[in-house]
Amino acid sequence: MSNILVTGGAGFIGGHLIKKLLEDGHKVTSIDNYSTGKKENEQDGCEYLQLDIRDDLELKNNQYDIIYHLAYPYGVDGMGLNQAYVDTGAVGTYNVLKYAVMNGVKKVVNVSSVSAYGKISSDKVSEDMSGEHYIHYGVTKKVSEDYCKIFKDTYGLDTVNLRLFYAYGERYTTLDHSALVNFLDRARRGKDLLIYGNGSQLRDYTYVSDIVDGIINSVNGKGKGEIYNISGGGTCSILDLAKTVIKVTDSDIDIKFAPQSDYRYSDEWVKIPLGLTQKDKDGNWYDERNYVADISKAKKDFGYNPSVSLEQGIRKTWEWLNK
Repeated sequence: MSNILVTGGAGFIGGHLIKKLLEDGHKVTSIDNYSTGKKENEQDGCEYLQLDIRDDLELKNNQYDIIYHLAYPYGVDGMGLNQAYVDTGAVGTYNVLKYAVMNGVKKVVNVSSVSAYGKISSDKVSEDMSGEHYIHYGVTKKVSEDYCKIFKDTYGLDTVNLRLFYAYGERYTTLDHSALVNFLDRARRGKDLLIYGNGSQLRDYTYVSDIVDGIINSVNGKGKGEIYNISGGGTCSILDLAKTVIKVTDSDIDIKFAPQSDYRYSDEWVKIPLGLTQKDKDGNWYDERNYVADISKAKKDFGYNPSVSLEQGIRKTWEWLNK
């Protein structure tokens, strides 16, 4: 049994992670500022502390073996001028790492994001790739990873960085943040599915139980800020995703392409529509990114093996939405 601290433990992924850790017999404490975390995600048997990692951490129990660092303003749009990303991703991660060093923690698992890659259009994304950044959400995730990398040699702390690819499932934070969950919510309300851009961009969705397995098993990964992709291991265009949602839900709805006049923007200063990245020669917006993970490194180093197919995960999430 290990004594484990989870930051962001009242969030979507945090709640599922803590549930599994408790089932495995570990002692678990969560810290969360509840800016996006929810009380209904709390699990019996876990100690919950309302703390903010943007402040120096002061905990009565300083004997944690592992820290799973998930705290982040999850489900909040990443293109707007949101100071919380900078404060949590950079300052907050530094505070977590500093606390770990000063209190003898053995390993910190930093839960990062595919957004740390920037724009990539390859068929498969491997950990040695990098692209042009255009949203500060991704930049702050990259900063958190870089902090983790320096803490091994300089302070002797083992760290691992996990780049999650499009997590979804029961208790998802907001129904408008993910194309997949948004499609399911619209299907539930009998509304046509809206696609922004041409729908050809590729994605690799990961059901939350596979995410949790990857996070837990990553403690066996290399401990010098090593980066690992965690994904569902599949490939799906946004257009095919919409078709799959209609099939699985057996909904009598259509797929429509939103006119540019209906494109959404994070705030009045952002010049790029949500979910899109580039204009073609005719002035039409599209998404040049293809985010499909190469997970061979995680499989090799700690046996990561996702087991929930996209269609199975959609069905599970659909059942949750209709409870």
